[in-house]
Amino acid sequence: MHWLQRRANGDGTSQPRAMSHLGPMGQGVTVEVVGAQGARVVQMETNGRRVSDLVNQGDELSVTGAPGPHQRSEATIESLDLDDALILVPPPQAGDPRHRLHRPGHPVRIVVGPYEIVGDAHTPPGTQAVGFLVRVWPRFVPLTSARVRLAANPEFSWRVPVAIVNLAKADLLRDAVVGDA
Repeated sequence: MHWLQRRANGDGTSQPRAMSHLGPMGQGVTVEVVGAQGARVVQMETNGRRVSDLVNQGDELSVTGAPGPHQRSEATIESLDLDDALILVPPPQAGDPRHRLHRPGHPVRIVVGPYEIVGDAHTPPGTQAVGFLVRVWPRFVPLTSARVRLAANPEFSWRVPVAIVNLAKADLLRDAVVGDA
């Protein structure tokens, strides 16, 4: 719950601690992984790929767990079970425009565990976002310009550039309406 407490003690609009850096084995990013019981920060080796692509390809990822604030031990290699992850918050990444799919964003609302996320799902032109996602049903869907809040406490919310939501664990998926954002 450290992740949530940090935001509760602040203004609720702080940016995530996730940041890009070059790891010893290739390009990696620090990602906040939010589960039903709280959150933790892990280091993922992406080798230049998008985090959303990595999490949609397997059930587990090898990650480097960052030591806690009161631990002196080194970071350890561990396995991240993606079934436990509800939301992943990667750092903003400026991708190569030649590899970017230009898809319009459609506002959607997803409830997963104790969280409600409203953001833009980018789907092919001419499709309705919810209909497309229900047909294709990716395990994780990235939402841009996302607002995350605790469903039990609507006053407590924060904004992130990207929230990758575990659609397989979602209790609700629908188009966002005025008042959701």
